[in-house]
Amino acid sequence: MSHLQNSNLFDIKGLVAVVTGGGSDTPSLVVPSVRKYPTRFYIYPQTGPPKSSSSAVVNSGTLGPLARIPGDNNNNNNNNNNNNPDGPKPSISAVRDALWSVPMADFSRVFEVNASGAYYTVIAFLTLLDAANKRRARPEHNRLATPVAQVVVVSSIAGFMRRVPLSFAYSLSKAAANHLVKVLATALAPYLIRVNGIAPGLFYSELSSNDFSPGECAVSDGSFPPQQIPITRAGGEEDIAGLLLWMAGASGGYLNGNITVLDGGRLGVAPSAY
Repeated sequence: MSHLQNSNLFDIKGLVAVVTGGGSDTPSLVVPSVRKYPTRFYIYPQTGPPKSSSSAVVNSGTLGPLARIPGDNNNNNNNNNNNNPDGPKPSISAVRDALWSVPMADFSRVFEVNASGAYYTVIAFLTLLDAANKRRARPEHNRLATPVAQVVVVSSIAGFMRRVPLSFAYSLSKAAANHLVKVLATALAPYLIRVNGIAPGLFYSELSSNDFSPGECAVSDGSFPPQQIPITRAGGEEDIAGLLLWMAGASGGYLNGNITVLDGGRLGVAPSAY
């Protein structure tokens, strides 16, 4: 029964991983979660000075083998036009003017980052993912083989929500990213390349910092009202670490075309299409 021990179910020893979002604070969430494992990480893209949190990850000296790959995807323009359902109702002309004020180029740029960027990043690594499959150990009869290569796309619950938490462009681009997981999983199935997704709810990041008090990560119970997040807190490092280890290890080897919502129940109390 040793194959059911935690050390085997969630073991990612020897894994080679590329963590995208190097121009944002994504690596600060992902890499520290698994830093104790002898795993090789590459952060992509990295053009110019990294964000402070990513820089801290890269320069910590505690993560083992880690490198940055140059790239050109360093844009965080999400057209932040908050829609407050509890505020006064604006006139339809005011709504039209606010939405029309977003230049089409800016709107499209959000899709370039969140949808097109994810798509072309996956395509760029297809031959390496195939090479990883070819390096797998030969299967043994009645023994679980090493999982085949996998892509994990991080989107957002905004892609499922019918309210607009940040902007229309952001929500629509995340919905596109969610569907990208499905169509790529089907397209790449004949090549034994799996595609899965994570749709996080509220975690502290540069993008969500306005929802947090200064110096607070809001992971303690009671940090948010249950009407907003039933578990009443934001997501923490433990939440994302456990999910990543499950998906990347032997325990997640049967996943394909799956999007895991990690939101503390937020979609359950908001109008959504999930």
